[in-house]
Order: sequence, then structure tokens, then C-alpha cells
Amino acid sequence: MLTVILAGGKGTRLLEETQFRPKALTKVGEKTIIEHIMEGFQSQGYRDFLILTGYKSEMISEYFRSRQEVVSCKSEGACMTVDLPYARVRILDTGEDTGSAARLRMAEPYLEHETFLLTYCDGLCSVEMEDVIRFHRQRCGMVTLTAVRPEPRFGILEIAKDGRVNALREKERKDSPVINGGFMVMEPEIFGFLTDQMEQLERDVLVPLSETGKLMAYYHDGFWQCMDTLQEKKYLCALWEKGNAPWINQKKDR
Repeated sequence: MLTVILAGGKGTRLLEETQFRPKALTKVGEKTIIEHIMEGFQSQGYRDFLILTGYKSEMISEYFRSRQEVVSCKSEGACMTVDLPYARVRILDTGEDTGSAARLRMAEPYLEHETFLLTYCDGLCSVEMEDVIRFHRQRCGMVTLTAVRPEPRFGILEIAKDGRVNALREKERKDSPVINGGFMVMEPEIFGFLTDQMEQLERDVLVPLSETGKLMAYYHDGFWQCMDTLQEKKYLCALWEKGNAPWINQKKDR
């Protein structure tokens, strides 16, 4: 099953890193975040990747092309294919200012009208994709996303109508809203739903899709963390340096 990775955004909230390189090449420990993401899929048996690039696309292409273990590399138009001993990686330049939905439309010719996986290039997660796929097939939706609760950042105030603080308590995970964690399963029928006017995947595609009853959510109660800010990057690096990286799949390769 093909895994599509959206890696074309400018990552402006992580400007300390992304002014020099695409977010995909920002390092968590000694590895880039795209390596961490891909290794998570590879450990579960998914080794066919299509990376949709945009901002500083040439740096991502060069990163894979120059890897020591490259078996072969060829380019056809805007797409470069890099064969590695453990994965096939296709890198498609979809344009610097293209929205995520438009990037996905450009990927259609590479998907062979089959179910595929899709994720962003800024989140690490311990979810078992096999479980998400099983849930997806049971519900017969068009898209299944992985729903997560991010770690809350602030304490909670309970305030009476007169302004009196009735309680101030420490934040708990249950206080966070459930959000889209970004690890998705999609049917090829999504391309019949996409229109040329849709630019952003969440706002223009998933929101209206939810109104049709074809958007499903698999709840993941394990580790999930995005890397949108420098603080979040430092948090992930600290986990890695302590040897406590909960996004690593502990199961043997299938």
C-alpha cells in the first residue's frame, strides 16, 4: 500500500529551522523528521512512498539522491524515483505555493486507483496503521483519519458568573479537544470528490466530506506529537536523546 507524505509547506511557525531547510529535513536527534516518519511506516510493512514536495523541493530530492545506500535513481519530469534496499521513494515537486488539496490532486496518476495512506511531514505517532486500515474497511468510509488528544499546555480555570475562581487545576489530557492527528487512510474515490477550487485539505476537503457521512475517525490513545514550533522540536529531541522515543514501533518488521 502506497504512503503519501505531504512535505511541501513552508513551516513558517518553525522559522528558526525552515528558513534554511524544508521542515521535512529538520532533525530530531541525528535523524530528519521525514526519516522518523518513514521508518514508522516501514516497521509496519509499508515501504512504498510518494513524497509531495514544494518549498525547497530540491533539497529533499538531493537528500534522498545522495544517500549512500541508493540502489538506483531516475527522474521523469517533476518526479524522481529513488530505490533503496528497504523502500521505494518517489518525490514529486508539486510547486512551492500549492495548497495541500491541490498537491493531493497532482498525486492521482501515481496511485493506481488503490487505497492509500496519507500523512503530513510534521507529526510522530505510535499508531498501528493496520488497526486504522481494519477500522476503515469495516466502516466503508472514503477517508479515515486518526483522532488524537494532544497534550494540553495550560492549567484549567473554573470561573463563576461573578468572576470568582472556583477552581484552578493542573491540565489533564482529557481537557484537550480531539483533533486530526494526520495519519489517514483514503480511497481513490476521493479524487472524484476533489475539485479544482479546493486548496487546503482540512478546510476544503475534510470539512465538506464530513457532511456526507464518508469521513471516519479512528481514536488513538497512544503517543502523538506534532512539530510545529521550536519548543515542540526540542521536546521531541529530548525524548530521543533520553532513549525514550515512543513513536518507534517496537514490533519486528512484518
